[in-house]
Order: sequence, then structure tokens, then C-alpha cells
Amino acid sequence: MKKLIYLLIIFSLTSCETEYFATVLNHSGKNVILKIYYNSDTISKFPNGKSNLKTELAQSDLTIKFDSINYIAEIELKPNEQFDVDFGFRHKPNFHSIQKMKIIKSDTTTLEYDILRKTFYSNDLNLVIN
Repeated sequence: MKKLIYLLIIFSLTSCETEYFATVLNHSGKNVILKIYYNSDTISKFPNGKSNLKTELAQSDLTIKFDSINYIAEIELKPNEQFDVDFGFRHKPNFHSIQKMKIIKSDTTTLEYDILRKTFYSNDLNLVIN
């Protein structure tokens, strides 16, 4: 019986997959718009890629508009709200499905793929908007 319990404990500890999320946090005190330009070529390589993306976006409690022709999501972030831009299982997000992201507030900041990736990686996968 003890061996069975030990096996169950070991199995439960080793079967857990680490999830990583790249999150945008709005700490600006004002509403912010995120425009995420997805890479349609990358999305279409996955079975049901477009419908899965639309389903993921629709599950959020945030106000999200999705242009399914141009693969652009527009997310309204109110003060202190957050949005998970990308995720990975057993590895950090790679952002391959994102071409660029625009942060629109009183000014606009555009993060192209390489800069977007470096920004999240250098900030422990968080992008804080002040």
C-alpha cells in the first residue's frame, strides 16, 4: 500500500506540465487599447487555427474585437486589467503567431516581433503599461 501511495505521489509530481504566460498589465490608470497583429501563415498551419484563436479570444471577460480576415485583435484594457498575449507548455512563449503589437493610449507604441519577444523575456514575461 505504501508503494502505491509513493507511486501516485511521484506520478502526480512528474506529470504536471509547467505553463508560461506572457501577460500585458495595465497600470496606467486609464483605458488602453492593444492591437495584436497575428501571423496568418503561422495560425493557418495549426488544425482549426483560426477558429481556435477566435475561441481563445472569446473566452476572455475583456472587450475584444477580432478581424478574422486580417487576423487583428483589438483588446480594451481598463485600469488594472491584464491580458495573456501568448503562452507555452513546458517552454516559454515563442510569439511565433504574433507579427506585432500596438499599445494605444495617449501615444502609440508599436512592438515588432523581435522587440516584442525581447521585451517580454527581459521582464519575466510581463509587460507593464504605466
